[in-house]
Formats: sequence, C-alpha cells, structure tokens
Amino acid sequence: MRLDLRHSFSCDAETLWRLTDSDEFEARLAEASNTTREIVERRHENGEHYRRLRISVNRDLPAPMRKVLGSDTIRYDQETWRRDGENTLRWSITPMVLQGRFHGEGLTRIESEPSGGCARIIEGELTVKVPIIGRKMEERLVNDVAQSYARAAEILRDMLAAEQAG
Repeated sequence: MRLDLRHSFSCDAETLWRLTDSDEFEARLAEASNTTREIVERRHENGEHYRRLRISVNRDLPAPMRKVLGSDTIRYDQETWRRDGENTLRWSITPMVLQGRFHGEGLTRIESEPSGGCARIIEGELTVKVPIIGRKMEERLVNDVAQSYARAAEILRDMLAAEQAG
C-alpha cells in the first residue's frame, strides 16, 4: 500500500535534518507515539549517514493481527541512509516477524518551499503478504505510520519554535 505524506516547516532543510537526527527528537517521539525507540547503530562513512533504529510499538493490536504476528507488539528495525549534502533519505523496514511476507521501503525528501521554509515529503510502499488479513494489516500500518509522522511533525515544530525563540 502506498504511503504519501507531506509536512511543512518554517526552517531550512539543514535545520530540519539536524533536529530529526537529535536524541531529543527520538526521546520525544518515543513518548508521544507510545513506542520504544533504540538507536542500534549510527555511523558516518564514505560520505553517507547510516542509522538503524529498533522500534517496538506498545499499542493494542486486533486479535487476528496478534495471531499472525505471534506477539502482542510490533517490533521492527528501520534503516536509513543519507548522503552528505543531499536532501533525500532512503529508508527500509525489516520486521522481527513476518520476514519475507512484509516489505517496507521508501524515500524522505526535504524540499524548499516557494513561500519560505521547507517541506518533508515521505513516499514509500508498505506491503503485507498474509492471506485474508494482509490488506487490513497494510491499511492499519499506513494509518499508524501517517499518525506517527504527524506527531513527529508537531514535535519538530515545537522544537523549532523553542530554538527560534531562544
């Protein structure tokens, strides 16, 4: 299922990347989205920033989804890659369960807006290959991801406002 999101910010791309890469942002997003977010690996080599997060979603799941997952929580690794000086980040998601039956990847771009500031554009594909409930699982995932990115945008706007005021 396709994921297409856009959020606007009153800053330049460099500032937005700096905020999204910060430990403060990670902590605030974990609290706001009821997730556990652990940075497993972070490195910068050969002109590329790489990060791997291990994320556990701490929310109730519908019974059919729990049965398919064999768990009460959704756990996955999110890997990101961004070249120095570029405003495009590649991402992929690898679940702890359903490997081979789930695929998630896409791009996050930050573009200047004509009115000033910038926009974060998230485009990707989340696919669940599970008979009968796969499509419902995709819908739930896309909805959860959209809500998470909306919360993330609000946190980033709060952080930006505090930074601009101080």
